[in-house]
Amino acid sequence: MGYDYEKFRNRDKIKKIFPFSSEKKKMATVYEDEKGKLYAFVKGAPDFMRPVCTHFIDKESKIAKITEEFDAHYEQAIQ
Repeated sequence: MGYDYEKFRNRDKIKKIFPFSSEKKKMATVYEDEKGKLYAFVKGAPDFMRPVCTHFIDKESKIAKITEEFDAHYEQAIQ
């Protein structure tokens, strides 16, 4: 997806862990890179995640805004 995941696996860079919640159906880990930039990696149930997302990483590993076309494809994939 365009990210060097190895640099985020360094436990020293973890700032906060939000453990999985069966109520919220998601979990998150916040990392800080060498420049001080924060990244939040979140995973969870699609029906809980999609409503809070505004962007996604496209096939070219670029950040793209979520559009109606994306939503239609997303819903089809879930079904």
